[in-house]
Amino acid sequence: VFKIGKQLPPLPLAAFDLEVPIVAAHGERGRVYFFWATWCGPCKKAIGPLQKWARTHGVDVVSITSESRADVDTFLKKRGGWPFAIALDSSGRVSRQFKVSNLPQFVLVGPTGIYLSRGVGYRENIPLDGTLLGEMKKKHRKD
Repeated sequence: VFKIGKQLPPLPLAAFDLEVPIVAAHGERGRVYFFWATWCGPCKKAIGPLQKWARTHGVDVVSITSESRADVDTFLKKRGGWPFAIALDSSGRVSRQFKVSNLPQFVLVGPTGIYLSRGVGYRENIPLDGTLLGEMKKKHRKD
């Protein structure tokens, strides 16, 4: 089980789009892991606000689902696309390591791969504290 404040290892995820690999546990700018499902109404409602939150805080978003490639493909064809990289957690291992039990769930990872915080659910705002990320980025630039 991953612990807040600790370094994350590389995550065993498969990229939905094979031309866009999901390779690092973190991005240069930091990252939000967005755990979602095609059937989850609050997950869909969170997309626009999450895009804005990510732009405001300068992070990349990787959306992680435990659903099959076929289910995600069908959903995307009906929806007409998705604004984030999609990673498949077909075994559910990554979801278990982050203790995902309710959706959506948001995990904030700093630019050095430190697990900073998590938020569960969506009610009009993204439940993450961006100040932690700002502090981590300042420290990262000094090092």
